Amino acid sequence: MTATTGRSARQQSERITIALVAGLAIVMAFGVEASLPAFDDIDTDLGLAARRWPTSLIVTSFLAGMGVGTLLWGPLADRFGRRNTLLAGLTIGVIGALATTAAPDASTLLAARAVWGVGAAAPASLRNAIARDLFRGEQLARVATIASAVFLIGPVLMPLVGEAILLVGTWRTIMAVGAGLLLAAAAATIWFGETMEPTHRRPLDPTSQLAALRAIGASRTALGAMVAAMFLGGAFFHYLGSAQPIVADRYGRPEWFALVFAISGLVMSASLVVNRWLIDRFGIRAVALGGTSTFVGVAMIGVALALAGGGLPPLWLWVVWVCVANGLNSILSPITMTLALDPLGEHAGTGASLLGFAQLGPGAILAAALDGLLGDTSITVMPLGMTVYGLGALTALRYARP
Repeated sequence: MTATTGRSARQQSERITIALVAGLAIVMAFGVEASLPAFDDIDTDLGLAARRWPTSLIVTSFLAGMGVGTLLWGPLADRFGRRNTLLAGLTIGVIGALATTAAPDASTLLAARAVWGVGAAAPASLRNAIARDLFRGEQLARVATIASAVFLIGPVLMPLVGEAILLVGTWRTIMAVGAGLLLAAAAATIWFGETMEPTHRRPLDPTSQLAALRAIGASRTALGAMVAAMFLGGAFFHYLGSAQPIVADRYGRPEWFALVFAISGLVMSASLVVNRWLIDRFGIRAVALGGTSTFVGVAMIGVALALAGGGLPPLWLWVVWVCVANGLNSILSPITMTLALDPLGEHAGTGASLLGFAQLGPGAILAAALDGLLGDTSITVMPLGMTVYGLGALTALRYARP
């Protein structure tokens, strides 16, 4: 069964679409999460610490590249279609992954990771445009939720996959496997076909792009949801970049990192099971506002726990808190995506780019800011930063109310 263009694409099974969308997300996530167990090996081999560079730059350089890339792929996809644009992005991702594999020093590594991120931005952002091409409203929210649940298996499996690869190879082997997965994603993209209506293609010129930006800016719902996604993305990416140093260095338990990361990922995936019920019972907007308010409350509890523990509460208590906070964040992610893209129609590709940029560009910068403030012996910055970012997301969602 092949999804081509126009109306026939809309007749395809949700399961096939979910499989493609989730698969593209997992391929993107591999570049981040499979590399986490290799931080120490990369540092030993290339000497990031000797330059006083935090190992979290291995993640944030990738995410920064993705933030830049998301601004490119959406407008290109609105002009040339989803499939061709995805293939171009995946090709750049392969080049970056192979350059990372061969990197002789830390500077080259981070530059190559940024290039990889630029390419990975295509599946990261256009998977949402593909879903928006085929579905609307609560059906779009359902597809996004299920795809997110599958995608969130990545935090459970990818570090374990990285650990397994390190048993038989080096950190460079992990990067080479990433290149192979990008090639597999390209094959799946060719098989799945185009999802965009031919009549929705827009010229790639300044006038058309300004019209798209005006349409997005005129929608309080879309604009507010994108800003909320930026703050929530910053909170989550700070966790991604700092979880390994916290477990390994602050708590002195490096052997527990993969397990802690897996537990958090399982909770995040499981939390999405209730999303459909919440949306059916209360509606998308109410769940967005209520979920974000609850996230702020949980973050504030984290601050209190950290302060009560002298900046370093018991590891098990920190893990419980992280699981609850990340579980709420995972519920909010597909909801903010739906709110952002649902009103945009033929501008969905550009909207997906801006949404991805909001999460991965400013979001990565917000995460890096918190990474730089994380103390040598305290984890208080994490819940404090999540509180501030949660309040920012809540303010944006209140603005997004029609």
